[in-house]
Amino acid sequence: MALQRALTSADRDLSSERAEFVFRLPAVVSRQLSALLKDARDEPLAICLANICSFLPLTLCTCCISSHWLGAAHFTVLYALYLQRFMLALHYSQHRPIFKRGSSLNQLLPGALTPLFGLPIGSYHAHHCLMHHREDNHHPKDISSTEPYQRNNVGHFLLYWLRFVVAIWFELPRYAWRAGSKRRAASLSLSLLGYWVSICLSWRFNQPATLWVLIIPFFVTSLALMFGNWCQHMFIDQDRPDSVWASTYNCIGCSDNQKSFNDGYHIVHHVTPGLHWSELPTQFKGMLPDHRMHKALLFDGIGFFEVGLAVIARDWKLLLKHLLFLDAELDNLPACDKIQLLESRLLPIKRCKLDQGGNSHGFDCVPSAAAC
Repeated sequence: MALQRALTSADRDLSSERAEFVFRLPAVVSRQLSALLKDARDEPLAICLANICSFLPLTLCTCCISSHWLGAAHFTVLYALYLQRFMLALHYSQHRPIFKRGSSLNQLLPGALTPLFGLPIGSYHAHHCLMHHREDNHHPKDISSTEPYQRNNVGHFLLYWLRFVVAIWFELPRYAWRAGSKRRAASLSLSLLGYWVSICLSWRFNQPATLWVLIIPFFVTSLALMFGNWCQHMFIDQDRPDSVWASTYNCIGCSDNQKSFNDGYHIVHHVTPGLHWSELPTQFKGMLPDHRMHKALLFDGIGFFEVGLAVIARDWKLLLKHLLFLDAELDNLPACDKIQLLESRLLPIKRCKLDQGGNSHGFDCVPSAAAC
């Protein structure tokens, strides 16, 4: 039953019409754009990029006219239509370049457009690809790790978000430095500093535009990104915190997958981060035995944000309705036992430090894989 349900949902994600863009391009433009692609399957991503570029004239007007009404309209329309689409387009473009090698268009997403969505140039690739995937949510090396927090506690999430807002400016370059990339640490520092310099200079000329085009987007995007990561890594098995199978989960058969390049297949993405986004449901189907063996969590017909909000609201009825285990023993557990299992995976992970003799200090601690 559970296996068939998982297969049906994966097939639905494979066959559903893509919704990563708001409108299609004229046929002649679409053909020219497709010729520039490295992989023809990235056409929805390229169309999404073209959609956002078509929005730039309004951005230019907003920057030239001092009006809070225009700034608010620009922000509202841009974010309502494109925030989710842009962030996931950026995400997969950083794992696999969209355009052919040597094309300057590959710098459009991570460079020219990221400030419009509240991100300093170069920060996303360093934070997500170089740090998050390398450290796999393991505290303290992953500076966006959810492990130390009680993950159904609103106050803990606000602290998590506040840490990002306040500390990302020096923690990210410090991570790059400690990882052995002094050049990247220096370029990140310059980029992050340049972001604030540009805000200060813009503020002198057009305060409404600076507020709505640069400042508010930073806070809203950082909130969305941190809540997204919080939701994706909220269920962590206390006994297996270093296992990707037990530190995240998949959301399959949900409408968000058509707007987010199949982002719901998060376990699959962490196991095979270089896999093309269009192959994730197929790869998931091939990895069903692994999901069963590792007792992985699946949610069918619901997205990450909905899962996260349900956890915070303690809406166990909704979660159990969509919860799916491929392991028969877990799938057949009584509802109260399933709730207890989910609650146990929301507890903070306490990692201990090992002395030179390999002895741990403290109680209820989980030695990190790196330390061991």
